[in-house]
Amino acid sequence: MLKTTKNIVLPVLLVLLVPLALSAQALPDARAVLARFVTESGAAKAAAAPGSRTTGTFEMADAGISGNLEGISSKEGRSLMVISIPGVGEIKQGSEVDFAWAMDPFQGPRIIEGAEFAELKEQSDPKTQLRDPSIVTDAKTLERTTMDGQPCVKLALTWKSGRTTTECYSEATGLLVASEGTQKSPMGDIQTVTFYRDYKEFDGTKSATKVVQQMMGQEQVLTFTSVSFEAIPVEKFAPPAEVKALRK
Repeated sequence: MLKTTKNIVLPVLLVLLVPLALSAQALPDARAVLARFVTESGAAKAAAAPGSRTTGTFEMADAGISGNLEGISSKEGRSLMVISIPGVGEIKQGSEVDFAWAMDPFQGPRIIEGAEFAELKEQSDPKTQLRDPSIVTDAKTLERTTMDGQPCVKLALTWKSGRTTTECYSEATGLLVASEGTQKSPMGDIQTVTFYRDYKEFDGTKSATKVVQQMMGQEQVLTFTSVSFEAIPVEKFAPPAEVKALRK
């Protein structure tokens, strides 16, 4: 009788304990996930480059808007993005050492300061590509999940500027699949979801060639056709005269 009882109890214990063991399986360390991303993407090479240049296209299909884009950046943290839309004009946004700016046919020129500037400056910092602890001050693993059809590990990140985001990294490749967060704008805080697709290799680095951003019920698609690493003359980042006039 005792032997029979043991034979019954053991399978029951296994049935109870196996799910508990699986649920208690350790999630990957957040910093290890970020380190794998840096390795797989070649981010260290990109961050060490004197500057970069990207070209591609911009599209908001629901609004019937499309155009060409060009972006440049420097190791010092300067950046400039120009989107040229036929029949509309140029939409520009730049970041200097101590301020950022934007200009478009709808709002005209403006200076970007305060928390919005802090976030833009942080995003332009080469150390951001490395998810360096001086920029990403805290990182926690939340769960294993699926985003954009890919199994990924979701992390909660706290940035030096104070913003918080979640980022999901592919289990298979280690590359960034999606991110969620709040973006500061003249209209207030805007919730955004961004998907990173179609990674390709450029000069020893891997970059998403299609970035899909969803916000305020709209979707905008950035498609990158080239990424190069080169020194960009500092004068290329100079804001237009209309912006300089606001600084006086």
